[in-house]
Amino acid sequence: MRLFKSFFSKMGFDELRFKSAYNPHTEPSMEIFAPTMIKCDSDNIRELFGPKIDLLMVYKNLMCRLDKD
Repeated sequence: MRLFKSFFSKMGFDELRFKSAYNPHTEPSMEIFAPTMIKCDSDNIRELFGPKIDLLMVYKNLMCRLDKD
């Protein structure tokens, strides 16, 4: 969990919540909750990930940019 806290804190998500989950193919599993939609100013979570993502939004928000410090 420390790895996830460190990773998400570098993107500005400090208020993480963890919950154990049951996913039979990936045991042990956990869910991570963070105010992602609020920070990225999105009403629809499908806009944050997937093949139809707005690339301009990714460049403007440091959501998961590995080339920046």
